[in-house]
Amino acid sequence: MSLFLVLPPRPIFAKVLENAVGSTLPGVPLAAAGPELTETVTEALARQPDLYVLFREDLQDDTDVPGSLRDGFGAESGDEVIELRLNGERALQARSWRCGDVAAA
Repeated sequence: MSLFLVLPPRPIFAKVLENAVGSTLPGVPLAAAGPELTETVTEALARQPDLYVLFREDLQDDTDVPGSLRDGFGAESGDEVIELRLNGERALQARSWRCGDVAAA
């Protein structure tokens, strides 16, 4: 079985990473480091077997994530999906489900 990690759009994810690293390493200049951090994180994750890293803008239909994963990326019933979205506090919140367990939105 595969794991699909659906991240927010690249610019948003880059800013979240930039803020997280900035709060972990206060005083370290990180201006515009977000895109490079995003690339590094996604490359590291992509090396994991059966893990597929996708950004929201990679999906055919942002409102039908299960259908987009199935039709565009070959997701099958039983594959695990972890979606990261921004919550009201502008922090990432994870939602996990299995393909076939959630009806299309």
